[in-house]
Amino acid sequence: MTAPMAAAPFPVVRPCDLRASAASTTPWLIDQLWTAQAVGIIGGTPKSFKTWMALEMAVAVASGSACLATFAVPSPGPVLLYAAEDSESALRLRLESLANHHRLHLPYLDIRVITADSLRLDRTADQKRLEATLMLHRPALLILDPLVRLHAIDENAAGEIAALLGYLRLLQRKTGAAIGLVHHSRKNVSAYGGAGYSLRGSSDLYAWVDSFLYLRRHHGQLMLSAEHRSASGAGPLPLELANVESGPYLRLA
Repeated sequence: MTAPMAAAPFPVVRPCDLRASAASTTPWLIDQLWTAQAVGIIGGTPKSFKTWMALEMAVAVASGSACLATFAVPSPGPVLLYAAEDSESALRLRLESLANHHRLHLPYLDIRVITADSLRLDRTADQKRLEATLMLHRPALLILDPLVRLHAIDENAAGEIAALLGYLRLLQRKTGAAIGLVHHSRKNVSAYGGAGYSLRGSSDLYAWVDSFLYLRRHHGQLMLSAEHRSASGAGPLPLELANVESGPYLRLA
């Protein structure tokens, strides 16, 4: 009778042997808005321009130009994007408008768009395909918009949502890409005060984030707030969607 194999121990190192960052302070993908290699959520109430915010981040990271004309991008890189609700033509119009505002030409912008009809984060086959896509294109930032269209699980079931978020965390660690999910808040804002607790679904979503952008209207004014696991937050900052001849874009009000 063959003896059972002993379990291999987990790898362990001393604190002084942990991988060090070259930066002496928190490294940023987008200064004050998104930390380097962070997983997080761009959340908010309906019609609060969450997709516009996500695309503004995409254009800034892909080009190295300041996000919202204010927040620097220290280490720009390719952006991979999946937009489950916008048609290709609508998405192109938005990106062209933002590129014009940044004084860029869309053909030279390093944004790659996943054009599959569907992408399901709760399906093993799609998880493997998404990982293969990231390994091929090596984006600095992956944006998935919106989360609700990317699965068929119960967002209020902690076990189900934790498994999905665990996959995304592992994907980030394997690829080094920052990951931003666009997600809705509940219709009724949390009475506990924290914007993160107003996100639709399990509280695991808020616990998972390294960076969290939240958009909401206060007395008719759109406001943007940022929270981070490893850095101080920012905001609330007043925002508006400017409509000009070259197309709409988000700006600080």
